[in-house]
Amino acid sequence: MVRTVAGAVVGIILLAGSAYAADKPLTVPVVATVVGMGKTITKYCTLEDMVPFKGEMPVPVVDTTTCQMGSYTSPTKFYEVVLRGAVFYVVDSPEVIKIDPKEIQRLSEMPPEEKASYKDEMLAYTKMKWLESVKDAFLELDKTKHRGIAILDAGVYDMSEYTEGTGFKIRLYNSTKKAIKYVTVNFVGYNAVKDPVQDYRTNSKTLTLRGIGPIKPGEDATYSKDYAWMTDIVQSFKITGLKVEYMDGTKKVINDPAKVRLPRHLTSLLDDYYSGRYEEDEGDDSPDADEVVAAPAAE
Repeated sequence: MVRTVAGAVVGIILLAGSAYAADKPLTVPVVATVVGMGKTITKYCTLEDMVPFKGEMPVPVVDTTTCQMGSYTSPTKFYEVVLRGAVFYVVDSPEVIKIDPKEIQRLSEMPPEEKASYKDEMLAYTKMKWLESVKDAFLELDKTKHRGIAILDAGVYDMSEYTEGTGFKIRLYNSTKKAIKYVTVNFVGYNAVKDPVQDYRTNSKTLTLRGIGPIKPGEDATYSKDYAWMTDIVQSFKITGLKVEYMDGTKKVINDPAKVRLPRHLTSLLDDYYSGRYEEDEGDDSPDADEVVAAPAAE
């Protein structure tokens, strides 16, 4: 995912600086609240390449357009909105977009040159704000360097609707300059009332996943354990310990894995930056829904 944090941060600062120079847009944006948008309007006047995000999102509206399949059909109206330096489309439907009629009128009354300038400004400004968020994500990732590893994501998953079983997966990032040879992850599963779930095969409530590298510096790897629990009652989990073994023979033990856990919305920002996706998931720094922060100690 990431090559070098320092190099990425420098590049982002340069991009953000060239994208926009002001902290706030010079033009007061026409803002709407939307619950869905797409990158492309198809020939059937529908949207594709939908942008997934949670809940409602305020976005600047920069123009309107229409699509008509034929002379005997009514045209469909779309709003052009801007997110992270790119244009997307929102269908004109009260279930999808909320916008003040006065703001629609203000947009429609803009002279063509002013509207074009406003659109360019919103593209530059939203790109700058997004790059600033990505830079912050890289800086948070860089804080894990002295601890030897970062947890980008982790979760539990149901194995099958036909069998009882729950799996566990974890995505790790090598934030050091040394290649990782092995990673050992200790974790505990909890039921709906936050009691630890015991694995009857080992009579243990603390389970272990061993991942084999190499994980090169600046790269990540995902490891999973199918049927970690032979039951469907596991609802949440806690990572209780990490042990990292490097190719040079040195080792690192992380007794408080929460300190190397990158919030999921920051991981999404980094993934989007490298993949070119535009997925809004700002969220907050609260723990993920399926992860326990203060769970009972495993026995």
